[in-house]
Amino acid sequence: MTIYNALHIWNGFLLPLVLTQTPDKRVLPLALWSFQEEYSINVPAVLASVVLTTLPILILYVVGRRQLLSGLTAGFSK
Repeated sequence: MTIYNALHIWNGFLLPLVLTQTPDKRVLPLALWSFQEEYSINVPAVLASVVLTTLPILILYVVGRRQLLSGLTAGFSK
């Protein structure tokens, strides 16, 4: 449940878009959205920023993978 809740908070877009007024208080998905230019998109820069923003979630998954799998299979065997 913690991983699901963390992903939901991490991927929040609409509420921070409505509530934040200054660029220094934006969450990562909103910062990625505003990173694009008005008429053109620098694809390599956007892809690099997407990779950098997904690294913390991937690191948390790799570290907690065993606990996640043991929790999922705990009620399966008797």
